[in-house]
Amino acid sequence: MKKLLAILLLAALLPHRGPTQQPTLPPDIQAKKEIGAASAAVGHAIETKDTAALEKLWSPQMLVNSPANRVLNREEVFQAIREGKLEYPSIKTEIESFQIIGDIGIMMGHQLFIEPAGLPHAGKQRQRRFTNVWQHTNGTWIQIARQATELDLE
Repeated sequence: MKKLLAILLLAALLPHRGPTQQPTLPPDIQAKKEIGAASAAVGHAIETKDTAALEKLWSPQMLVNSPANRVLNREEVFQAIREGKLEYPSIKTEIESFQIIGDIGIMMGHQLFIEPAGLPHAGKQRQRRFTNVWQHTNGTWIQIARQATELDLE
């Protein structure tokens, strides 16, 4: 009986380890991870012309300052996708800065891409600078703005 009491007392004094839990990430790192996944989902949705997915990833008020020097709303970008104007045979993105400020995420960098058919430099490698702006809304990150400027490589 003394052995049983000693074992119970020892068990009571040992720290309790409940079910294995994933370590929680600092808020900024977690936000960057979530935005990174959402950003990849945007790329995939554009590639597959999945505007239904983009409706979930982009704010209804989404604005794009396009490389064509036009400001487009979400529906105008959807139309460009449907018309095949955003079909890139190759694209490589390099993120240079990524900050979380409250409920806003700002991602900046550059992209190397092959210009789609039907555009002035079709088939040629091009480069652009970009800024993507995300907002944490209703428990998820949605993109609210994008700015992209092509650089003249010629």
